[in-house]
Amino acid sequence: MGRDCIYTSTCAKKNMCDEEFCNRKCRLCMKVDCTKICDRVKNHEYPKYLKSPFVCSTCSEKNKKKCIYDKYYYIAEKADAKAKATQSESREGIRLTQEELQTLDEILSPLIRQGQPLSHICNTHADEIKVSERGIYNYIEAGELTVCNLDLRRKVKYKKRRKKHTEIKCNKFNYRKGRTFEDFKMYMEEHPDTPVVEMDTVRGLRTKEQVLLTIMFNANSVMLMILLERSVSNPPLQKRKL
Repeated sequence: MGRDCIYTSTCAKKNMCDEEFCNRKCRLCMKVDCTKICDRVKNHEYPKYLKSPFVCSTCSEKNKKKCIYDKYYYIAEKADAKAKATQSESREGIRLTQEELQTLDEILSPLIRQGQPLSHICNTHADEIKVSERGIYNYIEAGELTVCNLDLRRKVKYKKRRKKHTEIKCNKFNYRKGRTFEDFKMYMEEHPDTPVVEMDTVRGLRTKEQVLLTIMFNANSVMLMILLERSVSNPPLQKRKL
């Protein structure tokens, strides 16, 4: 305690809190903050962590005992995780209060039911509506307003868009659970008569995406080789002409 006082290292005051049978120096007490009861306390004028870069990571005195301040360090992993969590939380749920949502509903719902386009409503009532047009669509989709998707003239005419094909990314730790070579050897010891088929891909030049898919049947020493246009975990289905 008392680390903000310039006399911390030399102060020898005792019994400022009038606690009986206490002979410890007040600056070493963990129960009472001596800076709150001492009439001689004087804080440091300008600690280094109050100016840029506001952390002790680059300070030359961070590991020296003479530094009496709390230490502040920048840890990239934790800072990145906290920033992503803040971004994620800011995009979740409804960001309007119940009163603001009710006001928005009172403006939008009657006009939409009259047949007015949402873009026109947002332009003519821009001073009253503090939500973007995309945000209003999300509120209607979530059922937060009185109107629904059926009340939007143009939206019900559009077909639902198909999502683009994306490659499935597997978690390498969960994906390999129970599928390592050690697991395979243990299984073969318990089931020695099980026929084994090995599969692998063979790549040639790095500039080419084509690979060979090899399938080896160990029981009769037969190998099949199939040419693939590219190596992906879930290749899209190809249409073939009959």
